[in-house]
Amino acid sequence: MIDIENINENIRNYLEDIYIILQDKYGYEAGLKYYEFLDELKDNKPNTYEIILSIMFLDTIRLLIDKDNKKFITEDEKIVLKYLNEFKNIDDLLEANEENPNLLSMIINGPFKFNRLNIKGKATMLLTTSNEYAFEFNKFHYLEMMSTFKERTKEEIINLYKETENYQDILNIVDVLYLGNIKGFSKLLLLMIETFYKWKKVILLTNPKMITTDEIELINLIESNSIDDFIYKISCNFDWIEIIVESFIFYETNDILFKEEIEDLYNKLVSEEIKIKLKEV
Repeated sequence: MIDIENINENIRNYLEDIYIILQDKYGYEAGLKYYEFLDELKDNKPNTYEIILSIMFLDTIRLLIDKDNKKFITEDEKIVLKYLNEFKNIDDLLEANEENPNLLSMIINGPFKFNRLNIKGKATMLLTTSNEYAFEFNKFHYLEMMSTFKERTKEEIINLYKETENYQDILNIVDVLYLGNIKGFSKLLLLMIETFYKWKKVILLTNPKMITTDEIELINLIESNSIDDFIYKISCNFDWIEIIVESFIFYETNDILFKEEIEDLYNKLVSEEIKIKLKEV
């Protein structure tokens, strides 16, 4: 699978690194020095400055739109949002930046706030504006969308869990795919379902006291529905998705002897009809 570079994310991280360096060096004067740094970019690297300005603008307006939608927005923020909503493209933004000395102060913290969100939070923010609108300001927007909502491989998910040992990180990725790439969501969840069913069906047949009521319900749903119908039924049930994800991670990160034993029993005990249905995954 081709890895997609998220240039906007790289720039946000770069800005964060710059500010940390300035803070370590200048303390309370870091904010002023940061403005000076941006002024130097504007004069010496105008193309880079334009990209940074576009990211600041989009991050800020998305955060404000989200707060407005959730009714958490202040009156001052409403005024800023109304003003920013007047801009239709990057040319409008650049013109306003020349004419209004206060504009930069309105949007300068946008990338820092955006960067502090988890992957699900960032994905949600990206979806508050249309792709067409965002592209009018930032030419790397589609790369960011592709990177954020890219399909995830089985190996990628397993390796990520091994790095973080946090189920929630994996659940957030599943949620992100559900938000912006339903095909990728279905493909990843189907791989997890195959693993879940293989393990839990063997447990149900060999040691039923070790399986929960919810797991039995999921097994019955898999057996009595088409895969597409099953995906549809569980896609809005966070508890079921969490059971499948945790089962998948536990199984796939277990030792080889454990998996070989489950595979052997699965091949002996489970009907060919179900195996074929799951192999369609």
